[in-house]
This record gives sequence, C-alpha cells and structure tokens, in this order.
Amino acid sequence: MSNALLSVWFRPADTLDAVLPSTSGRQIFVLAILSGISISMGQVALHANPADLFHPDVFASLVVIGAPAGLLNVYLAALVFYWTARCFGGTAPQRAVRATVAWSNIPIIACLLPTLAAALTTGSRAGLAILGGLAMILVIWFYTTAVLMLKRLEKFGTGRALATVILGSALCYLPAGALKAFVIQSYVTASNSMLPTLTQDETFLVLKGIFAGSAERGDVVVFRPPSEPGVDYVKRIAGLPGDRIRVSHRVLFVNDQPVHREKMDMADGFIRYRETLPYGRSYEVKDIDGPEGFADNTDNVIVPEGQCFVLGDNRDNSLDSRFSGKIGFIPLGNIVGKVAMIVYARDPRGGIAWERIGIRPR
Repeated sequence: MSNALLSVWFRPADTLDAVLPSTSGRQIFVLAILSGISISMGQVALHANPADLFHPDVFASLVVIGAPAGLLNVYLAALVFYWTARCFGGTAPQRAVRATVAWSNIPIIACLLPTLAAALTTGSRAGLAILGGLAMILVIWFYTTAVLMLKRLEKFGTGRALATVILGSALCYLPAGALKAFVIQSYVTASNSMLPTLTQDETFLVLKGIFAGSAERGDVVVFRPPSEPGVDYVKRIAGLPGDRIRVSHRVLFVNDQPVHREKMDMADGFIRYRETLPYGRSYEVKDIDGPEGFADNTDNVIVPEGQCFVLGDNRDNSLDSRFSGKIGFIPLGNIVGKVAMIVYARDPRGGIAWERIGIRPR
C-alpha cells in the first residue's frame, strides 16, 4: 500500500491495476475517512482560524464531523459514478468503482499537509494564499486521477471517462449547490458589529427565500447593500416600509415610540442593554460608556416602500442604515435570508465556545 501511495501521483492507472485486486473494504473505509477529515480541516483553515486546528476540542470535533462526511461522500460518489459509467457502457462491478473513487481521493487526503502547515503559520496571509493555491492544484489532480483510473477500469476512451466524471460530479454536487443557492447557506461574521448577538469569526446558518419567510422588525438578516452588491452584511431590521425611524440620545424610536431599553451590566467600557421593540421582539445591544457620537442622534426618516432600515447590535461600532451615504435603506429584494443558528464559535481562550453553538439569534 505504501508504494501505491507514491505511484498514484505519477501512474494512477497502473496503480489501480496493482491495488484493485487487494483493496479491502477496510482500506476503502480508511481512505474515505481520511478524505473527509482533510476536507473539514481545510475548510476551517481557509474560512476560520487555522491555528485552531491544534486545539484538542477543535481537532476532535473535525475528526468526528469529517469522518462520517468522508464516508458518505466516497460511498455516494461511488454509487453515482457506477450508474453514470453504466450510461456510457461501463461494466465494472460496484466494488471496483468504489475502490477507484477511494484511491482517487489520495490528492484530497494530501491537502492535510499544507493545511497543517498553514496552521503553523498562525493564519498569515501568505500562508493562506499558499494553502489556497496548493489546495486548488490538488483538487485538479484529484479529478485528473479519477478520470485516468476510470478510463483504465472501464476500458473507456478519454472522452467517455471524462464525461463520466463530469456528469457524476454534477449529480453529486447539484443537490448541495441547489440547497446552498435557494434554501440554506453558512456565513462567517467578519466584524464585531453585531455583538453581543454574533461575535467575529462565528459561523452561522442563513435560511433563504421562502424558507426564511417575510421580513419582520427585529429579524437578524444577511443582505447586500446597493452600494456594495458583492459584499454580504449582517444586521438587524429596525424598520419596515412606511415606518418612521430615528435615534435620539442612543435611544431607537420606531413610529415616534421609544424602544424600551433595560440596562443589564457594564464591562470593558461598554454598557449592555436589553432592547424590546413595541411589537414584542427582545434582544441585547451594546453602547460605549462615553460621549455620544454622530450616529447616536439621527434625523427622523420614513422608510421608503420596498425597503428596510437596519442597525447593528453593537451600536457604536456598526456601519448601518444610519449612514445614508454608505449603507442607507436596504431594498427588501437585497435581503439574502434570515440568520437561523450559530454552528461554530471560537472561545477567546482557544478552542470552541460550546455554549454558543446552537443559539438561534433573537
């Protein structure tokens, strides 16, 4: 097996001939698990803090999540590739196709090395750029290996082997792509503008389209402002079409009614309040314990038809609808969806903030 791990990089088709007769279900199982762990760790390295990989509870969680995901990925892909190959005249048994898919994942497993290297660089920009480049090269080599191995296994020409991999991959990823595009997607907070509801670098799920329902006051939403249509923001809806909105001495007014604020505590130069909208929604916000700033007193505005007014919960550290020249009113059609649940949160002391996972922002 050790020789095959090397030769698969240079002679994937010949390697398949050598390993196929002796590949056991246990070996397929191990390769599938390792590929899933590699993918899960790569996602954290690219989209969160790579240094977290060395924290015991993060590492263990990624193994627990990645292992079954890898098994599902390899076994499902093998089933899809088996039937796709049949459409092009393939005759190889399902177990052989499964072994082929498992061995073609060697480049994906190899992504573990640059991922761990990026973690050692503590997530430097150069380290992440190198990781992204190597990951792209290895993914391309994964597909190349899959084509060459299926070509040998099914005795296909290059065209049929390539068509099998392309169609099979599309069938595997189309449901996931549709789910991400129309139903639910994960996002990562890029700032602390929504403290204490969302903290920086937290990963949360967003319900989209009809699954999100209609927008309501108090909803935490992801949207794209007209001034930056390619950038996703996350804020809370404070006003809907026709509402009169203003902020006076840090107090939010909705339709000339002050939103009730109850002081909770003070720490690190911030005062934490519980804010309750006239329509019953309650949530926490933060204000700096100091002189009022420009955004603490605004003009009375009427929300135009088809638009909404948004605010960050960290009121003195949020670029939102109070800044008409930069964000302003948000067209309801620019709302991507509602924040549904936090699925990953970092503990400032290191590791995972387990107490925040599963929270549904109010």
